[in-house]
Amino acid sequence: LNSMPTLSLLNYLPSLLDGLLRILSDSNSEIRRNCELLLSDFLMEISRQPESTDVPAMVNTLIVNCRLATAAVATTLQRGGCPTAPESLGANAYPSQSLLSASPERLQQVTALRWLNAFVDTESLNLLPLVADILSATLPCLIDDRSDCSALEIAIRINEKLMKAVLCAQEAKPHSTASKSPTPYVPFTNHDSLTVYFYAQSYAGRCL
Repeated sequence: LNSMPTLSLLNYLPSLLDGLLRILSDSNSEIRRNCELLLSDFLMEISRQPESTDVPAMVNTLIVNCRLATAAVATTLQRGGCPTAPESLGANAYPSQSLLSASPERLQQVTALRWLNAFVDTESLNLLPLVADILSATLPCLIDDRSDCSALEIAIRINEKLMKAVLCAQEAKPHSTASKSPTPYVPFTNHDSLTVYFYAQSYAGRCL
C-alpha cells in the first residue's frame, strides 16, 4: 500500500508504528527483514515531509519500544546470549545485512534508536518537553555489551544532541524577573547525561 503513488500511509503511521516495531521481534527472519525495509522507507519519507505526520506521538511509541527492547537485550546478556548487531549504523541508512541478521530484540532496539536520532535531528526544539522521557530510554543503552557498539553509538549521539538543545533553550530564555527565582546554571560536561536527565525532568515539569 505504501508504494502506491496515490496513497500515503504517513498520516496513519503513528497508529501503525507500535505494531511494526513489535513485528521486528518476530521469530521469522524474513518477516523481520521486510518490516525493517518498510520502516526504512517510512523514515526516508518522513525526512522529506516532516510536517506530514505526528512526530511527538511517534516519539512516545519509540520510547516505549526502546525500553522494552533494551530490557530484553539485558536479559539475553545475563543469560549468556549474544544479541549481536553491526558496530556502526548511520542514522537514516537502510539496514545492513548484519543488522537484519541480529537478534530480534537488538534489531528492535537499534531501529527505535535510529528513529529517535532522526527525529532529534529535525525536531529537537519541538521535542524539549519529551527530553526526560527520551533520555530514560537512551541512558540504559549506554551500559551496553562492549562487543557490540551499535546501540551505544546511537544513544551517545542522541544524548549529546539533547544536551545541546536543552542548553540552547536555556540560553534563549529571557532573564527572570526579581520576583522569580532564577534557574541555577548547571555545568554540563560532554557525557554528563545523568545531570541532563534530572535537569530535563525539571524542564519538562515547567513545560506542563
